[in-house]
Amino acid sequence: MEDRRKELKQAEKGSWISLIAYLIISAGKLLAGYLLHSAALVADGYNNLSDSINSIAMIVGLRYAQKPADANHRYGHWKGETVATLAMSFMILYIGIQVTLTAIKQVLNPSNQQPSLMTATVAGLSALIMLGVYWYNQRLAKRVHSDGLAAAAKDNLADMLTSLATMLAVIASKAGWSWADPVMAVIVGLIILKTGLEIFVESVFVLTDGFPEDELMMYREEILKVRGVLAVKSIRGRSYGGRPSLDVTILVDPSLTIVQAHDISDQVEEFLDDLFAIHSADIHVEPMDV
Repeated sequence: MEDRRKELKQAEKGSWISLIAYLIISAGKLLAGYLLHSAALVADGYNNLSDSINSIAMIVGLRYAQKPADANHRYGHWKGETVATLAMSFMILYIGIQVTLTAIKQVLNPSNQQPSLMTATVAGLSALIMLGVYWYNQRLAKRVHSDGLAAAAKDNLADMLTSLATMLAVIASKAGWSWADPVMAVIVGLIILKTGLEIFVESVFVLTDGFPEDELMMYREEILKVRGVLAVKSIRGRSYGGRPSLDVTILVDPSLTIVQAHDISDQVEEFLDDLFAIHSADIHVEPMDV
């Protein structure tokens, strides 16, 4: 499990990078949005400000997940990362609702003031920064098997798209389409809501011990390649900190000794760990009916 803690420590770096980027971007967007009269940029700025809070929550969750098992948490604290991801989804949904409602009011009560092209520059630079943060976090999440960082990367991508959309809205507004800026603010709000809902659903799925059926089928097929395994009677899975924990019942030759059958179960566990870097596997052995 020490290797897993090192991976989560690496995932923390991605969250810190996100936090620093969000603080800088949100400050720039909010300042420019209010001074240069861009509803879309202000909406996107509040979105990024909420993301900085999410990054803090993720850092706390990742650190909690690294705590060793104790008397009250025999399986460890690995799901702390997923709990932090769930909390992050609530914040994203809240900001999405607020941004959308505010933007709708601005659509219904349009302002005569047009945003400056400088706001498009701010949004464009933000999009480039978030593209870099997304690329870094996505690659890191895959390398360290972090569901929380993968969710953060998804949010980074949504932020890049909303910044890009904000830039286009400002340009369109300056071209004479005055409705483009507040309408794009509504779209930004809806994108935020969609991202929050997706992260919420994924987090709840993990916390309720949901597990993809196609992955179970893949594990089943690989287990059958182990010498001595005649069939896989049952297989169940759950996720602990981004890694699968499996409960497997295999069928073996009934003439085998207990020691021989146990050796096969050890081979299955080692095989799964080598191939998929699993969290754990509980292999139960039963004799094949003759």
